[in-house]
Amino acid sequence: MRSDRAAFERALALFDDEFRHDAGAALGRWYTHDAQLLWPEEPAIIGPEAIGAAFAEFAELYETLSFEPRHELVDVVPPLAVVVGPFIETRRERTTGEVERVHGRMAHAWRVEPEHGWRITRTMTSRSAASDFST
Repeated sequence: MRSDRAAFERALALFDDEFRHDAGAALGRWYTHDAQLLWPEEPAIIGPEAIGAAFAEFAELYETLSFEPRHELVDVVPPLAVVVGPFIETRRERTTGEVERVHGRMAHAWRVEPEHGWRITRTMTSRSAASDFST
């Protein structure tokens, strides 16, 4: 299993693309057995199955129209990597049609898993500004 920077950058791009396309439960595959998803004002979501279920629930509520992460810090020292930066997500609430533009920050900690390659051990997100709404 390749653990170099190029392999990491491919994994990060694939994860971002799957999030952008509402992969829902499939996103759980990117997380290690002991991973934690840390969303604001929520208890930690632990493990790939629970994380996948959380993303699936999110995808049922919102359609992602665009996801623009800006990876300002990418520090790769195999077998570990850290990614930090802001993002802008534009999403539509599926029941009302209301469109929300979310300005936030994210941090991911990754590690190489012998069987699976690069996987996420922690994801932490927060809002960085009030959302913009439209219909």
